[in-house]
Amino acid sequence: MNRTPSLRRWCLRFALAYSAIVVAVTLVLWIDTDDRAMSALFLYGPRWIAPLPLLLLVPLALIARSWRSLAVLAVTSLGVAGPLMGGRVAPATLFNPPPAYARYRVVSWNAGNANSTAAFRKFQDDVRPEVILLQESPAGWSRKDFPPGWTVHEGPGGLRMASRFPGRFHDGIGWDRLPLAGYAARFAIDTPDGEMTVYNIHLPTIRPGFEGAMASKLANLSELRTVLLGQAQASKIVRDWMGPPIGLSLIAGDFNMPVESPTYRRDWAGFPNAFSDAGNGWGGTKMTSWHRIRIDHVLYGTPFHCRRCEVGPDLGSDHRPVIADLTLEEGR
Repeated sequence: MNRTPSLRRWCLRFALAYSAIVVAVTLVLWIDTDDRAMSALFLYGPRWIAPLPLLLLVPLALIARSWRSLAVLAVTSLGVAGPLMGGRVAPATLFNPPPAYARYRVVSWNAGNANSTAAFRKFQDDVRPEVILLQESPAGWSRKDFPPGWTVHEGPGGLRMASRFPGRFHDGIGWDRLPLAGYAARFAIDTPDGEMTVYNIHLPTIRPGFEGAMASKLANLSELRTVLLGQAQASKIVRDWMGPPIGLSLIAGDFNMPVESPTYRRDWAGFPNAFSDAGNGWGGTKMTSWHRIRIDHVLYGTPFHCRRCEVGPDLGSDHRPVIADLTLEEGR
């Protein structure tokens, strides 16, 4: 008895079921549900589990020669790599070398309270940025950690801005005004195109809530819900404190949330995101022992647009630096 037609039918059923699950999970992640804790477990967790069923379904479809199943799985895999896992493709930069010149090359890096290292100084020599924004940079950092002639300015909570242009610190906000530990600072630099307002952001982490959920084996998500609420409140306070950006504006730092987060979409999706627009791959910046997540961002206002964005090398922190090449729109 030929069992191939039956196997093909089951292959197609499995493929369609997997596709339906992928669509449902993606909708849950992108829709602002009442219980954000459940979606956060996936957003902040190892998303690489999502394509694992393909390791079984694709060989099964090949054995059964179910071409319809393979077609369904091919389309589904695009949804997994993109909307579900956060993958990005920028065709204009995918096959082109990095631009030799960017009007403003920006680096944002959470230093993880580590002191400056030879690797960081070599990184600056290799990348040659115009602006560096640091989060969690301890008091030991100084002008000697940056190229000669640069200006270095401190904000609250380990926030720093360094630039080859003259600059100054305006004001900041700290956790005395936020429900959870977080900071933001407003700087200004004098560029050939006029004054640029620079915001260095370090929003609260949800790590305590996530660790509490893991410790209870997901039986108790109350702490995670509380932390997510506090993060959302802090994000809105910082966004309101910033006000409407005027002129040349740069917003970067450790937002402690991926772009799919409802809080990110509420407060920050109005700004172009450098990696979302000009990056390739998944862009993970926060490293853990078993996965990475993109929670560090470079945002900007008009008239900027991004020519290229990539994640830099390991510099001694559990975060990787984000490198964005910004230029001005035509006519500026």
